[in-house]
Amino acid sequence: MIRTELFVNPIWEGTIRLNNKLLTNMFEQSKKMNYLAYNKSSIDGSEQTRDLVCMKEFADTQRRIENFYKFETGHDVRMGNSWICKNVKGSSNELHLHGNSHISGVYYINVPENGGGLVFRNPNDCVHMADECVHKDPCWYNKYTKDVVTGMIIFFPSYLPHKTEVNRSDEPRLALSFNMRYI
Repeated sequence: MIRTELFVNPIWEGTIRLNNKLLTNMFEQSKKMNYLAYNKSSIDGSEQTRDLVCMKEFADTQRRIENFYKFETGHDVRMGNSWICKNVKGSSNELHLHGNSHISGVYYINVPENGGGLVFRNPNDCVHMADECVHKDPCWYNKYTKDVVTGMIIFFPSYLPHKTEVNRSDEPRLALSFNMRYI
């Protein structure tokens, strides 16, 4: 018998070296200038910047992420927007997805111990009605939790619902998120 995987929902993960000091400074400067986004997926004390793609200091980071994706997958992409999210103790990001893009991603600037992982929800709503099947075959998994570490980068289809676990550390988790389109 041949098994054909239909409608696959991949994630790509790796490590990349970005300028974490620059990114941390960009977050702090955004906060000082009140360049923060409100009413987003951040809850219970999280903060996130507005779009960083328009900042010239971000150009090298953008280019490096786009080139990394092309090197790993063979596909050209262009970043449309990017932001930094700071999750303090007790905060998280609620379930959401990203419209008007093809590939979304996150780079972890700082992940403390007990900083929380990245949780993907199966986009097939039918699996959420069949709890008895969850241990029989991976196609029935209703969620997947990825443990994350500083320096990790993860790419995934923008339609894939995701959230973060609560940061249980006294130290903040800092992550650079972004959306890209195939070109």
